[in-house]
Amino acid sequence: HFLSAYGIDYDRMAQMALHDQEQAEIADSIQAQQMAMLQQQIDSTLESLDSYIEMLYEDNVQEKVKGTYMILQLARNADNLETLIQDERLFSRLVGTLKESAKQSLDLSINIMYIFLCFSSFSEFHQMIVEHEVGSLTFKVLDYELKRFVAFQKELDSVKSADAETAKKEAKKTKLKIQLQDKLIHAALYFLLNLAEDISIEKKMRKKGIVGMMVQLIEKRSSEVALAALTFLKKLSIFKENKEEMKAAGIVEKSAKFFESSADALVLVTMRLFLNLSFDADMRQEMIQQNIVPKLVDALRKEPFRLVVLRLLYHLSTDDRCKSTFSYTEAPPMVRTVSSDILSLALKACMP
Repeated sequence: HFLSAYGIDYDRMAQMALHDQEQAEIADSIQAQQMAMLQQQIDSTLESLDSYIEMLYEDNVQEKVKGTYMILQLARNADNLETLIQDERLFSRLVGTLKESAKQSLDLSINIMYIFLCFSSFSEFHQMIVEHEVGSLTFKVLDYELKRFVAFQKELDSVKSADAETAKKEAKKTKLKIQLQDKLIHAALYFLLNLAEDISIEKKMRKKGIVGMMVQLIEKRSSEVALAALTFLKKLSIFKENKEEMKAAGIVEKSAKFFESSADALVLVTMRLFLNLSFDADMRQEMIQQNIVPKLVDALRKEPFRLVVLRLLYHLSTDDRCKSTFSYTEAPPMVRTVSSDILSLALKACMP
């Protein structure tokens, strides 16, 4: 999924073609790196776990990358996790390697973060994760990557003054780093989301600034990162204090653009986030100002969106300041038609 293009819209076909070519070259570069590592997958066995851990003590970063990649192949098989967790050195060394070498190699950070993600998928391993303070370390990694992203953006701006060939080459390198960074952030977000199943851990995350961090991550990032961040925000928006923080950060304005996404999953999670936020009168008004009602009405044509759209439209219609907006849309007839269809299906389901 991380190889997909960003889909930036240019005015001229020539510019679009150039952009597509650059994205394809970047994707090919990432794929080549991944395929080189995949050649080693066949050698990844539990019997060799000790040698993989030993690689993490090497000074050579590439040896550490290789070792973590081998461990990741084992961790992707859920049947291996119990055996892996019993090795007393493994978790400690992974945490130590991430602390020591995260800034040296994105590949290394990605491998380790995906290993932790595999463990976090099962709640019985959460205690081990908490004991090794992997959650706090992940926050530090995300904070560093957010700062590094600003540096990447400056790199892209600076190369514009170079000659065309140099600018193209350097921009390609920087875009490759951004795509790799997005893969790391994607894994880190879902890792934290898994840990946040425990409300007490989620509250600790809030104190560390998780809300502001998620709002930052929906801007200028890949659709995969945006989807993960919006999913997290939807979960956090259940609590009033989080909702207030989102309001202060301008969440409605910053996320309304996703209603126009071609990715249904991204649109749907945005709708569900807005449904949670729509219990707040001020944010309902912001939604109206972002002109989402016509987009919601249009979304009624897609069956997967209908229930959440109907509920969101209902919330918006309860506000007197919003009611006039519905007069300029097809909302009344569309809602009647869709509601009738849903009622008919419900009645058929109840019939013997």
